[in-house]
Amino acid sequence: MVPSLSRSSLLGDQLEARREELRKTLPIGRVVGPADVAALALHIMANSALTGATYDIDGGQQLVAH
Repeated sequence: MVPSLSRSSLLGDQLEARREELRKTLPIGRVVGPADVAALALHIMANSALTGATYDIDGGQQLVAH
């Protein structure tokens, strides 16, 4: 699983500004949160047919990346 933006000290005081920027541009209209990551984790654990895949949880960020 590859979640997009998360709470991290890497962005420091720019975290909220970056989150707001993403809210305006992401197809889902919000930033991915812990509940989204947890839902995918449950799906992966429940589906024994899934093997060796990478799941990007980015709210569509890859679709709109420049």
